[in-house]
Amino acid sequence: VSPRNAAGQVFDQQVFNFSAGSDTTPPSVPTDLSATAVSMAQVNLAWLAATDNGPDPALDPYRVAGYDIYRYDINGNGGLINGVLINSVDTVLSYSDTTVSPNTTYAYRIATRDTAANISALSSAVNVTTPSGATATPTNTPTATAIATNTPTLTPTNTSTPTPTPIGPTATNTSTQTPTNTSTSTPTQIGPTPTNTSTPTPTNTSTAMPTPTNTSTPTSTPIGPTPTNTLTPTPTNTSTPTPTPTSGGPPIFQDGFESGMTAWTSSAGLVVQNVVVHSGANAAQGNTTTGATYAKKTLATTYSDAYARVYFNLISYTSQVNLLRLRTAADGSLVYLFISTTGRLSLRNDVGLVTFTSTTSVTSGSGWHALELHCVINGTSSSTEVWLDNVKITDLSVTTDIGTTPIGRLQIGEVQTARTYNVVFDDVVFNTVRIGP
Repeated sequence: VSPRNAAGQVFDQQVFNFSAGSDTTPPSVPTDLSATAVSMAQVNLAWLAATDNGPDPALDPYRVAGYDIYRYDINGNGGLINGVLINSVDTVLSYSDTTVSPNTTYAYRIATRDTAANISALSSAVNVTTPSGATATPTNTPTATAIATNTPTLTPTNTSTPTPTPIGPTATNTSTQTPTNTSTSTPTQIGPTPTNTSTPTPTNTSTAMPTPTNTSTPTSTPIGPTPTNTLTPTPTNTSTPTPTPTSGGPPIFQDGFESGMTAWTSSAGLVVQNVVVHSGANAAQGNTTTGATYAKKTLATTYSDAYARVYFNLISYTSQVNLLRLRTAADGSLVYLFISTTGRLSLRNDVGLVTFTSTTSVTSGSGWHALELHCVINGTSSSTEVWLDNVKITDLSVTTDIGTTPIGRLQIGEVQTARTYNVVFDDVVFNTVRIGP
C-alpha cells in the first residue's frame, strides 16, 4: 500500500503479508558441491545456491537463510563416520575449512536452512584428501654391495676307525688339526664298549680351517670292541609366547541405534538420524528447547560394581546437559555426569546430594567424545571413576557415599524439562569391566 495523509501527501510504500499459515516446507538441497585441498591445512568448498518458497511465493519467493556444513571421516570400507557440524554460514556459496590435518581423507555434505528454521536434506557427499605435511627430498646414499668370499663351513667329522695291526702296545688315536668340535679318545682294551660323546657347540659362522680328519697311527690292534664316536645334538631353545590377557567377555548391554530405539526399555524426545554419527549408520539426537530427551535401559539383574560408556557430540547448548546416569532397578537416581552451563564436566551424587565439578571443559562443536563412568556401590566406601576420551578425570574420581542399593538401570540424556540443547549420542555400552573408548 501507499499511505496518504489528509493533505494528500504520499509516503513510502509499505508491504504487509497477511497470508495464513506458517512455512513448513524445507528449502531445496544444495547442488554441485565441490571440495579442493589447497594445502595440507585447508580445504575450499563451493556449491550452487538453493531456493525456497514461503507460504505465499508471490510475496516472498526466496527465503534461504544459510547453509549447514558437515564433515566426516572415512572408515576402512569407504563409509562415512564421525560426522560433525563444522559451521553454519549465511547465504554465501563457499567456505574454507582450516581445521583439517595433513594426508587425511575427508567427506563433506551441506544442508540448506530457511528463515522458518526448516532444513533441507543433505547434499551428496564429496571426498577430498589433503596433501602430506612434508615432501621427501631424495639424497644420494651409497648402497653397500656385499662381496662374497668363499668361506667354507666347518663340519667336524669324528672318524676314528683304527686299522688292525699285529698285537702289541696300546693303540693311540692322534688328531692333527685345529679343532672346533674335536674329541680325541684312547680306546680301552678290556671292558664294555666305550662311547666317546662330543657335544658340538654351534656357532653362527665358522671360519674356514682345514676339514679335520682323525688320523690313527696304531702300532697294535687293541683288544676289545672298536670305539665309536657319537655326536649328541645341542637342544634348541624354543620360546612360547605369553598369551595376552583378555577382557571379561561381551558387554552386558550395547547399542549404536542401528535398529532405532528398540534396544531401550523406554525413551522420549530422542530422534534417530543418520547425519551426525560416530560409527555405523545411525545415532540418537536430542535437539530441544523443552528438554526431556532420554533413553532408559532396565538391566536383567543388578550390579554393585559396573562401568557405563557413551559417545556424545555436543552441538550447542544454553542449559545444563545431562549425559550419562546410573539408576536403581526401581528408577531411583544414583549418580550422573553432565556438562554445566559454564562448560565444565561434572558429577552429581543424587544419594549423597553432592556435586563435583572438574576443571575439564567440553565446548560445543568440538566433535565426538567418549565418556565412561565406573561406579562402586558400597555405602560410605562407594566410589566413582570418570574418563573423558580415555583420560582419567581425577576431580570426578572420588570416594563418596552412594548408599547400598545396586545399579539396575542405565540412562542417557535427561528427563528434566525446560532445557535447551542439541546433543547426539552413539555407541552406548554397559559392562562389569573397563570398557575404554
